[in-house]
Amino acid sequence: MKRKISKNFTLSELVKTNTGLLNNPNDEQIINLRILTAAILQPLRSLLNEKVVVTSGFRSKEVNTAVNGSVGSFHMSGMAADFKVESFELAIEYINAYLEFTELGIYKTKKGVIKFI
Repeated sequence: MKRKISKNFTLSELVKTNTGLLNNPNDEQIINLRILTAAILQPLRSLLNEKVVVTSGFRSKEVNTAVNGSVGSFHMSGMAADFKVESFELAIEYINAYLEFTELGIYKTKKGVIKFI
């Protein structure tokens, strides 16, 4: 699954999991991952000119359960990705101003430091 789905992203990085469970998206879920990448991840990568590290992309139902994901998680349809960047504040500003999305989660430590978006 090393195939590229955009200039800077591969399918394998959008489906990786540390659970040891199979996490293979179907054709529709792959299309959703391509749309997500084209609409959010690649534009963000191009603007920031820095690595966007996907920490959680597609999740099979089993993987979602194993990581205590919500029952209706967009991850299971390939329509969500959690990621890290160096320039969190700029990324959030850019996403809010220019990109279309339905939900933007900003996850912070107890001290208020952004861990991932």
